[in-house]
Amino acid sequence: MTKTRHKGVWSEELQWAVNGLAYSFANHFGKLAMYERCCCDMSGCINLFRRIDPDVACIETWAGRELDTCYRKLDDGRWCSKAAREDQFYDACVIP
Repeated sequence: MTKTRHKGVWSEELQWAVNGLAYSFANHFGKLAMYERCCCDMSGCINLFRRIDPDVACIETWAGRELDTCYRKLDDGRWCSKAAREDQFYDACVIP
């Protein structure tokens, strides 16, 4: 279910308003664009892109013009996240 809010399209799954998204099937790479000071739910974001391509391997989320978070799928199928402000990825987890 979506509804208009915060100048974008509200997504219950992402728990935020989305400005746009892009996906490269060749690179299995997705990009989610949100407005400034926005963030989204990690599992919701990953599941959104898995519905686009089950083989998605990397996703970037952008808040305005700033890179916010990068999600990367590991060889064992778990996902890890890295905030743009951090130097390394966080511990990996399974996304149902």
